[in-house]
Amino acid sequence: GGIPSKLYDCSKYKCVTTEYLNPKIDYGEFLDERDSLVYRTVQIGEQVWMAQNLDYAMNGSECHKCEKLGRMYAWKDAKEACPSGWKLPDTSDFAKLKEFAGKKLEELAEQEQQKISVGQSLMNGENDFFGFSSLAATGYSTGEKWAGGSRQHYWTGTEVSDREAMTRWLSHSEDLLCVMALQKTWLTSVRCLKE
Repeated sequence: GGIPSKLYDCSKYKCVTTEYLNPKIDYGEFLDERDSLVYRTVQIGEQVWMAQNLDYAMNGSECHKCEKLGRMYAWKDAKEACPSGWKLPDTSDFAKLKEFAGKKLEELAEQEQQKISVGQSLMNGENDFFGFSSLAATGYSTGEKWAGGSRQHYWTGTEVSDREAMTRWLSHSEDLLCVMALQKTWLTSVRCLKE
């Protein structure tokens, strides 16, 4: 299943699984030359995001179902993990995403009487309006245990203190793109944003 590649032959390159993406969205493609992984990209407002979690193998990164969920990183590694031309988004980048999505969804609600929340619109499934297609399956790992299953955390480049940095997270039960500080040594997911 999934969306066929237009640019890269998936028998030659390692295409990240697309079975969770929205087939109605016209995704771009990006080849990470470091490891030949091909990601789908999506334009949302002025921003171009990767539509899948980063799966670049670095020392200290770990994963549960890499090919589906990508890898999880400690904060210092997350800041270095995105390929050249891409960056770890900060909280203001996620705020722009939320603001754009909110405006678009208000217009939609007026036109079609269809009420979708910002949180729902960024998750994979029937309300995946923008093609962000987040899976609520990787939470974070403290090094001892993995808190997952119902949330998707993403590191931001925004520091809180010597010990903590900000994440933004989504889940099917929340209507928003929520904010939470995590300890920098804990591991969680990365979505890269085009610079």
